[in-house]
Amino acid sequence: MRHLASFLLLLSLSSSAAAGVAGYEAVRSSRPDGRSIAVSGLILERDAYRIELRSRTIHLLAPFGEETFGAVFLGHGSFRLAPALPSERLAE
Repeated sequence: MRHLASFLLLLSLSSSAAAGVAGYEAVRSSRPDGRSIAVSGLILERDAYRIELRSRTIHLLAPFGEETFGAVFLGHGSFRLAPALPSERLAE
């Protein structure tokens, strides 16, 4: 089954860059700046989640300071969350 997916990927933002109202406003108002990366079969896994970007494009957000902190994916993909604790899982 193919799914059309749109994900906002937030990368690490240093605590010094995130400090203050100006930093918050810059992050909140950030938009893609024209830089993009074509992807096919990219899998991102960490702890309890798995993001599979099957095909299309990642659009990078405008940098805050000197760092790119996020991206938007438009294309075909999926997201899976597998909570570690039974109490976090849906009852079957």
